[in-house]
Amino acid sequence: MVNAPKLFNPSIATLAIIAAILQLVALPAHGSWLIYHKPEFKGQVVDIETKEPVEGAVVVAVYKKTTLNPPAGSYTNVIEVRETLTDKNGTFYFHSYTTLIHPFSYSDNCDFIIYKPGYGNLGELGLEDYFSGNAKDIWEMRAFWNKELLFRFLPTGVIEIPKTINRNDIKQSWMSAHIFSHNIKQLDSPLLYNMFDKERRRLGY
Repeated sequence: MVNAPKLFNPSIATLAIIAAILQLVALPAHGSWLIYHKPEFKGQVVDIETKEPVEGAVVVAVYKKTTLNPPAGSYTNVIEVRETLTDKNGTFYFHSYTTLIHPFSYSDNCDFIIYKPGYGNLGELGLEDYFSGNAKDIWEMRAFWNKELLFRFLPTGVIEIPKTINRNDIKQSWMSAHIFSHNIKQLDSPLLYNMFDKERRRLGY
């Protein structure tokens, strides 16, 4: 008697590997596999009304990657945080950054937080194109809590920010920057957290 051939029954691990390969093939065009690289970033922060430079604003660059996690999907996490203060001309600069990442990961956006007490803040923003010279258009955005506060982002890397008008603006700007920095450890961004603490005490929290 001849035994019937067994039907192929792939294990969950095999299916997971197949799914991972398919996802790797479909990596987004902007991402890179294994080698994570971001160019240098530079920009200038100015007052939107006076066009004068804003000195002493903290600028935080949050470098992120996305890791495939089949069959559940993927997740994004922070792999590097850099920060600096704008100089007397309102300018700042970050060197390019390159590192190795997990084989099933690819580079995601680098987001930015720009914060200085007395000025409006919108939290963490995707300004990578503006600070790397790849932006094409002017982008304008208003604070959701006060439509009089206008922010303007120029392709030249110039960011125009408004002064806060009242106590609620000050509180909302502080909260926006604070909430969006929850993925950043205090040790990685002491300048930002120092400003947070000073503003928190000034607000009486």
